[in-house]
Amino acid sequence: VLVAMRRVLGHGPGHDFVDGGRHGRERAQRRRRGLQVHLNHGLLTVGASVDAAAGAFIAMDRACQSQLLAEAAGDPVDIGDDVARHTYSMVGSGLAMWFTFQPLYTEIVREQPDLLD
Repeated sequence: VLVAMRRVLGHGPGHDFVDGGRHGRERAQRRRRGLQVHLNHGLLTVGASVDAAAGAFIAMDRACQSQLLAEAAGDPVDIGDDVARHTYSMVGSGLAMWFTFQPLYTEIVREQPDLLD
């Protein structure tokens, strides 16, 4: 995941500190798609909406989990740049990230209806 992220998105894990405020948002917006992995800190995502940012976070978290499982099982097979770019073009848009979050949002609202009050 991190190798594909570096190749497809043009950046990989960062070492810089993000304070979670305006500084962090500006730094993430400068990135091509608003995804960052901060070593020893975790994931940072931004999006056109909270739903899109949450969807991107969930997708990236799942991708990291998959990478860890693949590495624990042995030597992961590199999918190659073309496949990584094509996959990203199909499922990496802001709309796709927004759509990814909708089932979870529906479940949260159903379980906690007072959330919208």
